[in-house]
Amino acid sequence: MTEQAKYLYSLLENGDIEEQVLIDTIESIGANEKLESYVYIQKQFEADIEAYKKEKIRLENKIKTCQNAILKMKSAMLDFMICSGLNKIKAGTFNLFLRDFESINIADPKKIPPEYITPSDPKIDKEGIKKAIKNGTPIPGAELVKNKSIIAK
Repeated sequence: MTEQAKYLYSLLENGDIEEQVLIDTIESIGANEKLESYVYIQKQFEADIEAYKKEKIRLENKIKTCQNAILKMKSAMLDFMICSGLNKIKAGTFNLFLRDFESINIADPKKIPPEYITPSDPKIDKEGIKKAIKNGTPIPGAELVKNKSIIAK
């Protein structure tokens, strides 16, 4: 890239260029150089976009790795507390305790009645199913299961 093109690129990249400065810079370059500089800048932005896409994928993978690590650690802590018969424990600056909660396990989605399926997406209304089961209405293909999770405060 020419020095002027590099300068123009840096102004455009940072978004801190006034319209008149852009016009003046372009006019000072000349027609052939101007077109060439535009192509250099365009190619640089295209390369930046590809690099950002790759970085986005890399960061999404890192996020997934961290989320999986958290799930494994929570599972290990939960297993330890359940096997040890502990419902509550102080671990350094954290208080860990087990909490009972209920969730819906969908054994056979095809058997779920249509009123529990969200019409916009073929999505099952687990909260509706949970309320119905808790109120004594059996829902074919679903069951209420008790689970435990761990809370750190």
